Amino acid sequence: MSDVTHIGSETERPRTSIPPGEAERVQELVGRELATLLSLRDREAELRERARRYADLGKRRRRLLASIQTREQELRHDKRELEEIEREMGEIRLPPGLKVSDE
Repeated sequence: MSDVTHIGSETERPRTSIPPGEAERVQELVGRELATLLSLRDREAELRERARRYADLGKRRRRLLASIQTREQELRHDKRELEEIEREMGEIRLPPGLKVSDE
């Protein structure tokens, strides 16, 4: 190889020499940077998965809360109906000793 580099129409200039150990140092820095980027990518993927899981749990929670609310409303309705039936039964005057079947 020549000690001179030709670039396009530029004039000839001397090649810069790489100091001893510099290539290894650059390779080490690139390796560290690559490891950092891979770690960040993995953490980002994990964070996305956790966010997806959180959203899924939120949907399930809202469905359960709606279901509970519906059942509570039904229960309140049933209790009111039961109170009305008991009130009506109390208003009906039957002779003492009359046996009534609950069929």
